[in-house]
Amino acid sequence: MSQQFIFGGEPSLYAPFRPPQTNQDRESEDEFATPNSAKESSPIINVDSGEDAPRTEKRIFWTQQEDVRMMSFWLLNSTDSTMGADRKNDQYWSDVEVTYNETTPKNRTRNAKQIKDRFHEVNRWTDLFHSAWLKARMVYTSGYSDQKWIEKDHVFYIQDNEKLKLGPFVLMEVWNTVKTEAKWITYNAGLKAARKRKGSCNEKEGENEGETDLDDQDKVADQPRPMGQKLLKN
Repeated sequence: MSQQFIFGGEPSLYAPFRPPQTNQDRESEDEFATPNSAKESSPIINVDSGEDAPRTEKRIFWTQQEDVRMMSFWLLNSTDSTMGADRKNDQYWSDVEVTYNETTPKNRTRNAKQIKDRFHEVNRWTDLFHSAWLKARMVYTSGYSDQKWIEKDHVFYIQDNEKLKLGPFVLMEVWNTVKTEAKWITYNAGLKAARKRKGSCNEKEGENEGETDLDDQDKVADQPRPMGQKLLKN
């Protein structure tokens, strides 16, 4: 189901997808934890020890650059016609896993389930932020710059999702990566439509990817928080 968003008669423009850079050209990024309690109970792995350092079983927190690459490879596997559009759900996420890990240090690789779970978390937060941005552009139609819209976007994001207690949105690089991607926009539009049908009919949907993702996205996890003063000083 395709969808376009129109503001003041101007159609949305979708930028061409650009594959992400590899981690090997970047220095280690600051870590973004999910729940604060997870940071206290699970020590952060030192990623500066070299790409060939052995992976342990301890939890490794996702950096925002890793979130960007994860979302980018989801897009790449969704739009690459050479990979086929009729893959089963498990095969699809296995393909994302392979593509992601090809550009990831060995001590920070993820399995398909970890990538899928993280995708649903990040996608949910980012879609809520995008919805707030669309609202800001609709409410404030004149005399507003992109920066002012984004400022209102942050306000609406917290106000409209007060019951979820999300806190400030910090995944701006992720949003900037996907906000003009037609695949990402229509994917989330489909999820909203499925949730609406599920709410009105209260019927169990099938087991295809869309409905599976719907069940996962209904559970909004704690999102990354801005870094505290103690972490900034370290």
